[in-house]
Amino acid sequence: MKKYLVTAGVGAMALMLSSCFTLQSFILQKGALAPGSSTSILINVHPYSALDNTFRREYQFALVGVDTPGDVSVGGAKWDTKGNFNGPQAMVVQSGLLTAIGTSCDGSGFSLSGLSGLSWKGFTTQGNVNDKGLVSKTAQIQIAIKALGAATSGDNVQVVGVTGMWDDATGNGISGDDGFACTGNGSAELYIK
Repeated sequence: MKKYLVTAGVGAMALMLSSCFTLQSFILQKGALAPGSSTSILINVHPYSALDNTFRREYQFALVGVDTPGDVSVGGAKWDTKGNFNGPQAMVVQSGLLTAIGTSCDGSGFSLSGLSGLSWKGFTTQGNVNDKGLVSKTAQIQIAIKALGAATSGDNVQVVGVTGMWDDATGNGISGDDGFACTGNGSAELYIK
């Protein structure tokens, strides 16, 4: 049975002006998987601006949501697999990330808090990342996706990705008092063979 999920505005960019890195592309490497096989999401980002000499240093985050968690699981994530911004390095799983973001990423035609029917997994960089104002360089975030052994053949699974900046204002890890800015989002359909 084919599933549909309305995600109005998923292609829209949101609140870029206060960020370090902005979305360049969202790529699901394989569009179809047999049960038990894997692929990756590649989220390419680049520094937003080089206009001032005070380069930004903030945590970067990625969220991945799937509408059929019985078919697909989200694995680990790596920051900057091309090695341009202190990578590659494993990203930290943050179970409370979506809740802490709240409505901070709602605007410009995109409402993260308004997306429903998705099971989310969040990640952050291990520390602040200096964007160095290198607008022509790309940082690639790689996130593992696996079709579970019991995945239902013929299903289409919606995969949604959101990336942005996290300002750890409290210094105590993820909380609703911190600052967040979403700088790009994308979606794709993954077919189960």
